[in-house]
Parts: sequence; structure tokens; C-alpha cells
Amino acid sequence: MKWSRALVLLGFTLACTERATPDASEAGRDSRSVIPSVSAQTDAYLISSSGMGAIRLGVTLEDARRALPSATFARTSDGDGVALVEVTLGADTSLTVYADEDDAEAPIEWTKRIQRIETFSPAFHTADGVRPGTLVSDVEGVFGRTREIMKSEIESREFIEFERQPAFLTLRLDYTGVFSGDARATQEYKPGAKILSIAIASN
Repeated sequence: MKWSRALVLLGFTLACTERATPDASEAGRDSRSVIPSVSAQTDAYLISSSGMGAIRLGVTLEDARRALPSATFARTSDGDGVALVEVTLGADTSLTVYADEDDAEAPIEWTKRIQRIETFSPAFHTADGVRPGTLVSDVEGVFGRTREIMKSEIESREFIEFERQPAFLTLRLDYTGVFSGDARATQEYKPGAKILSIAIASN
């Protein structure tokens, strides 16, 4: 009888110990710094509303660095002096990310979260096949006719929008818009006009 009772108590103790120890699938579930998983089937250059390849909106720069250990992360800035980080994956294949950093001269703040991603590399593409370097005439076959081309006041950058363009995309034009006088809006573009870059941003 004593042996039976001892075995019952031992079994209960072991059961409690097992329940108190989280298994591998639960470990880190509450972590505030989670690297999005990228399976072998994932297109490493796909542009979606949530990211470009393994670089995702909303994650920290450190998360992005851990997700792409072979990539190079370097400080850069734009013509306005905004602090940016250039992520180089290979020859002529890179992304530029904005993470709300204050000082373009300071080292990268790895705890900052990515708010915007832009690429000029033709390797990156949307699910419809639109990529930097795509002819505007070909994009119109995918997203519909050109709705408007806008020229920014600073640096005169040109942005193009199409009738059926996904709302999460921002498309830059390769300075081939045809503007009348001092106008900053048009629907006309030069023959051979191409998409210069594609960007996405968090809301």
C-alpha cells in the first residue's frame, strides 16, 4: 500500500514538472523581438504590403540583420539628410530602409523599427511582375492607365500612380514626366519611361 501511494505521488510530481517546462514551440512566444520566418519556398525578392523579401515593416533593424546574416547594413542618407540604412544583399541588389532615426551621422540604432522600405534593384518585384526598370507602358498593362505623375518640390522627384495600382505601393518615375511650364502634375511621359524605384511603408 505504501509503495502504491509513493508511485502515485511520484507520477504526480513528474506530471507537474513536465507542465511547468515549456516546450520548444512555446519558447519565445511572448518575445517582443520576433524575426519573421522565411521558408525555403518564399520568394526572397517579393514585394508585398508587409515587406520586401526577408525585410519586413515593423521589425527592428536588429531583427532584419538577424534575418539576413549575409547582408551588409550600412548608414546612408538621402538628399534631404534623412537617416537611412542601406541593406546590400549582393551585386546591384539592395534595399534602403527608414527607421525613424534622428541623426544621419550617428551609428545605426539597431533597436529602431523599420517604417519604410525602398528598392532601386530590378531583382525585387511585385506579385504582378512590376519591378524597378519596368517600362511604364508595360505597367499600364498591369495596373491600368497612368492616373497622375507628380513632381515633388524638394529635389523634383517624380512619382507615378496608375488606375489600379495597389494602395501600398509608391512608384518613382525615372525623371521622364512631361510637365507644362511650372506645373507639378501631368499624365504625360516620354517614350521609354521606366519605374525608377518601388517603396512601401507602414500606416
